[in-house]
Amino acid sequence: MKRTLIFAVVCFFGFGLMIQNSFADLNIGLSVGDEGVKEFHLSIGSHYGIQEKNVVKIKERSIPDDELVVVFFLAKHAGVAPMIIVDLRHKGNSWMDISTKFGLSTEIYYVQFDSNPGPPYGNAYG
Repeated sequence: MKRTLIFAVVCFFGFGLMIQNSFADLNIGLSVGDEGVKEFHLSIGSHYGIQEKNVVKIKERSIPDDELVVVFFLAKHAGVAPMIIVDLRHKGNSWMDISTKFGLSTEIYYVQFDSNPGPPYGNAYG
């Protein structure tokens, strides 16, 4: 459980760097353990304006914690219910397939930097 949670946190913050502008107002403090998971769900719900119980419902549909943010991010940009995104994911669609289905371009994942962010992101950004 700890290992999965740590992986989820790393993925969450890594994804957050890609969509920095969208998460600029998100202030999250996570701790490892059941309370940390609850705070994680509360933070996602708070950011996307969704009740925690609805975040948990998505989680119960076998969506890993590190993919919860992607579900709500795509649902928001596509203007659809998160369960629609989950259903498509369960049918074997990739995140890019789902994005394309709703006419979302790769630009939603791009964050413009004012300057070169430096190592290790500088090489990838360049």
